[in-house]
Amino acid sequence: MLEKATDILKTYATGRRIAVAVSGGRDSMCLLHLLTSLDFIDGKNLLVLNVEHGLRGQSSLADSEFVRRYCGKNGLKLIAERADVPSRCAESGRGEEEEARLFRREFFFRILNEGKAELVLTAHHSGDNAESVLMHILRGCGVSGLRGMDVMGGGILRPLLYCSREEIDEYVAANSVPYVEDETNRDTKYFRNFVRHKVLPLLDERADASSSLLRLAEAARRDDDFIRSFTDASDIVSAPLGGVRVSREKLLSSPAIASRIAVLMLKKLTGDYTSDGVDSIVKCASLSSGARLEIAGGLVVANEYEYVTLYRNRSALKRRFAFSEGDFDFGGFTAHIRLCDAENASFGKERGNVLFIDGSKVGKNAELRIRKDGDRFAPFGGGTRKLKEFFIDKKIPSSLRDFIPLLCEENAVLAVFGVEISRALKLGPDSKKAYKLWLTDEKGEIWKG
Repeated sequence: MLEKATDILKTYATGRRIAVAVSGGRDSMCLLHLLTSLDFIDGKNLLVLNVEHGLRGQSSLADSEFVRRYCGKNGLKLIAERADVPSRCAESGRGEEEEARLFRREFFFRILNEGKAELVLTAHHSGDNAESVLMHILRGCGVSGLRGMDVMGGGILRPLLYCSREEIDEYVAANSVPYVEDETNRDTKYFRNFVRHKVLPLLDERADASSSLLRLAEAARRDDDFIRSFTDASDIVSAPLGGVRVSREKLLSSPAIASRIAVLMLKKLTGDYTSDGVDSIVKCASLSSGARLEIAGGLVVANEYEYVTLYRNRSALKRRFAFSEGDFDFGGFTAHIRLCDAENASFGKERGNVLFIDGSKVGKNAELRIRKDGDRFAPFGGGTRKLKEFFIDKKIPSSLRDFIPLLCEENAVLAVFGVEISRALKLGPDSKKAYKLWLTDEKGEIWKG
């Protein structure tokens, strides 16, 4: 029995360190039992993962205790996590179903990233996949949503995906596999349960809805894979302040390609995506430079000259520091100031984004801060203008302008770290005291503008 699952496990899991998500329910206990019965799965390389979501009180705790006892009796290693899903929902505004899913996902990827397993296995079966496709349709998805779940992707393996509910029931009965029933599985306040117990049975009265949905998923998967072949994750690069960005030209090349790049951007930054987030990124690419759109979950997408940038919405730290040698943290960028030999300085010109100034020309009230209304700047090679106009002229992305440290006296900007100095501080042949100024990002790398 479960030949398809066995073939998938033989292909992907042989000789690898694997973790299996086990809730104690019928499907996950079926998968766990199957794994421990296969001779090509080394029990020493098998790890059980369990999440207690904090949603069902003692019943939920009892389910996790059932998994713990089963693992202890069978000599299986277990990592159990407890989540406070109600509190997470209150903070995020998402529903319990979605928040629980996101917590599990974070847990699984932490296990992978920490090297405790090479694969995380889940017990999703063909019925789950049909439900997912229908749920995606009802939420308004594109072709990518129609493909449903993949057997393998991102370190997650779903060995039972081509197995039916009936096949799993037969295996459980034939092998006397113990399991617990989650009473909320029939609670139709949850969207998946509503689809499973209300919508699909009605559709099945007129057609074999589940089989049709699975055929649709297979066709969509072929088409989606073809379109995805024109996208490349390497097109998405890191942006300052922990963001990601992609060429605006790439997003404008084709709506089909743009939507898939948007998915990759969201996944790279947050690990997940929403259709609203994808739509916002695609839309932003066609807006004028400087346009910004907010996305649920505290994200912002901005059209910044030749790039479209996605980043987490964050407030600049409005710190002030008296001018001196040292390192000054502005919550994203760090400004560095060091005394240096004036003879070896570059007379005010940029040199690899490192600036040099005449320290004797810095007033005693000079300070380091971020921009404020009324700031004006007289750059080394031009006339006095508003700082905003200078930023625009230098094509400094709008997402960064509130984070770049400045050296100022009142509203006069004397230096824009990482970009340019004022002509008022330029070094000359008679300069005796020079300072070197540079800017590093959150990774400690010199910012190159």
